[in-house]
Amino acid sequence: MLVSRLLEQVNKNTTRGVQSARDAMLSGVIIIFSGILIVWLSVFLYTAFYYAYVPSISYVRPVHLEFQSCSEQKGICSFPSAYVQLTSKQELLMVGQPYKVNLHLEMPESPTNKELGKFRCFFKEEKIICNNYSF
Repeated sequence: MLVSRLLEQVNKNTTRGVQSARDAMLSGVIIIFSGILIVWLSVFLYTAFYYAYVPSISYVRPVHLEFQSCSEQKGICSFPSAYVQLTSKQELLMVGQPYKVNLHLEMPESPTNKELGKFRCFFKEEKIICNNYSF
């Protein structure tokens, strides 16, 4: 009788201990799984936000200078100018975001180009206009 009560008590304690260990393991697995899910979700959302709203570091666009030729005399009758479209349905540049625009222009070194002198480029109604000028 005493032995059966003792065995019954040991059996109850063992069952409680195993159930407690099982509950602790299940809780640990749920916490670890939740942590991994939160980390991956935050990485995904950050990446999606970054590519959707943060503009690219740089864009390269060709600039093709054009001018009007003269019908009466040889040479050009207008200053070289170019139109570069920077936005196409606002895919490239974000509204309200300040930008810095650099123009890198390489011209052949010739006496004619040296005689033209310096020129300037400016924005006018979403266009880049380049004109030569003298001081």
